[in-house]
Amino acid sequence: MKTFLNKSWVGLACVLGLAGPVHAMSMQFDAVGDSFAVSFAPDANASRSLSATLVYTLEGFSNGDADFRIDVQNTSSGAGNNALASFGVVAITPQPLLVNDADLAWDTFTNRTLSGQQVDFCARVDMGISEFATGAPRIQCNNTSFRYGVSAGETSSLNVTMSFGGAFDLAHNDISFDGFVVRFIDVGAAFGVRALAGVYNAVPEPVSLALALLGLMAIPAFRRRRA
Repeated sequence: MKTFLNKSWVGLACVLGLAGPVHAMSMQFDAVGDSFAVSFAPDANASRSLSATLVYTLEGFSNGDADFRIDVQNTSSGAGNNALASFGVVAITPQPLLVNDADLAWDTFTNRTLSGQQVDFCARVDMGISEFATGAPRIQCNNTSFRYGVSAGETSSLNVTMSFGGAFDLAHNDISFDGFVVRFIDVGAAFGVRALAGVYNAVPEPVSLALALLGLMAIPAFRRRRA
C-alpha cells in the first residue's frame, strides 16, 4: 500500500505533538515501520511544472539487512513528458556494505565518485536509482539521451535491501538518510534535463492519526461544556 503525506495532517500532527519532529534534511530510521515522505516542490515556468513525492518505508530488518520500500509519485504537469528518470540519497549513515534492488524495472548505483563540477547527481550519491524499460539497455546515470522513466501523473515502487553487516542492530543504532535529489528528463517543449533537491517530513503513523481524530472530536464537546 502506498503511503502519501497530506500537508494538513502534518500541520495537525505537529501541533498535537503526535508525529514527532519535522526534519529538513535527515531521516532517522530506528524501527521497522518508520516511514518518511520526500517532497520535491514545484519547479515551474509558463509551460510546465516539475514536482514529485517519494515515500521511504523500513519494512523489515534482520541480521544487519534493512528492507526498504520506496513509492514514487510523479506529480509533474505541462508541456513535455517530464519523466522522473532517477532519484537518490546523497548520504546514508552508516554507509551500507551492499545495496540490492528486487525490481527488474530499476537499477541501483552505489559509491560513485565525484570527478568534476558538472556531473549527473546519480554520479555522486550513495544510492541512485534509474528506471529502464524491460528488454532495453540499462540506463547509465550520466546518459542524457535515454527516454524512459515514470511519466507525469504516474506512480512506481521498488524494494531495496541495504546490508550493514551482522553486528549492526536497530536496538542501539539508527539508519540516517541525508540529502535527496531527483532527476527529470524530457522536460518541457525543449525535452531538457532538470535535477531538483527535496525536503521531507515524518509520515504520521495510523495510531497517531487516530489520536488526532479523537482530539478533534473532543474540541466541540469541550467548547459546549465551557459554554
